[in-house]
Amino acid sequence: GTDGGGIYSFSLLKESSPTISNVSFYGNYAKLAGGAMFNYSEADNASPNMSNISIIHNKAEDRHGGGFFNRGRTVKAELTNVNVVGNESALSGGGLYFVAIEECSPQIINTVVNGNYSQGGNGGGIYISTYDGDAKPTILNVSICGNKAGISELFDGGGLVILPERVSKANVVNTVIWGNKGNDYDNFYAAGKLGRENIITGSLIEGSDDLGDTNLPGNTDPKFLESVSADFAPTM
Repeated sequence: GTDGGGIYSFSLLKESSPTISNVSFYGNYAKLAGGAMFNYSEADNASPNMSNISIIHNKAEDRHGGGFFNRGRTVKAELTNVNVVGNESALSGGGLYFVAIEECSPQIINTVVNGNYSQGGNGGGIYISTYDGDAKPTILNVSICGNKAGISELFDGGGLVILPERVSKANVVNTVIWGNKGNDYDNFYAAGKLGRENIITGSLIEGSDDLGDTNLPGNTDPKFLESVSADFAPTM
């Protein structure tokens, strides 16, 4: 379809927050945004609750969210036990894309984001942003590995990108961000126009050696059973 190759949920005036569990989205295609799923509320909250989901090899041909596109006035989506693997977008958010007018606070828990690709945008794995508010995502027990952002010098953050209009207040816990490919920032970039107040604990972010004693040094080998490389991410 035009948007939402697997599921399309849209509301102009009301909340759009479906509950979805025990579902696999495989090989779906959207001409515009949301290869597997498109969720949008123009005037209200867009916060789906998704658990035990696989989002694999989906494609958004012309816009954002190769796997999942989510936009609302506010966003407090909850994703638990989700596999986001091998999805592609023309623009930002090869795997997952979250944007809010005001506060954007998705919770992503016990999730794998691997081998996704944003050809012409930021955040090969995950992209989080706002038009007029803070971004306060929780990233807990997540593996973000082998994702790739577009090769243009304009596009950064092959793994996780958080770009709010105001302040980035990410809470990243027990998470590995490794083997991603972008431009200036391969793995992780989180800063708003008014600054950053991110809290990162118990995590490993490749190339980041200034995260404090509660995190592993950025050159620590995560000892994956199989090698991880953004070269294995799909190409458009």
